[in-house]
Amino acid sequence: MHPNEMLARRWFQEVWNERRLEAADEILCEDCAATDLHSGAGRSKAEMMQLCARLQQAIPDLTFTVEDVLAADDRIALRWRARGSATGPDGPLPVDIGGLSIAHFEGGRATRIWDAWDKLGLLQQLGHIPRELDPAAML
Repeated sequence: MHPNEMLARRWFQEVWNERRLEAADEILCEDCAATDLHSGAGRSKAEMMQLCARLQQAIPDLTFTVEDVLAADDRIALRWRARGSATGPDGPLPVDIGGLSIAHFEGGRATRIWDAWDKLGLLQQLGHIPRELDPAAML
């Protein structure tokens, strides 16, 4: 297994699945930055960790599975799926979202991360947006 793949898998296993946010210090460099590929919005390492904590609080059993990995030199591309249950007004709401992450590594740590994940699907599953909403029909 490529050494950077091992680091990327640790990110999902230790930080997300095991809720060990402190493990991020071993995986991400101090000035690591993440970019949302849909909006172009950027996040610092501290903001990434705040997002992790918020999502883990909102979906306490959220678990990531890495489904596919491509490794080339200093970059890793991962296709992943996250599943769990959020608390809704009428009980648990199952959540199942997919995404892609690309990470650049230097000196044994991630320096840049680019993410794209199904935010619309998550909002629909949580009941914030009707499931019948078809973005393609708006074009």
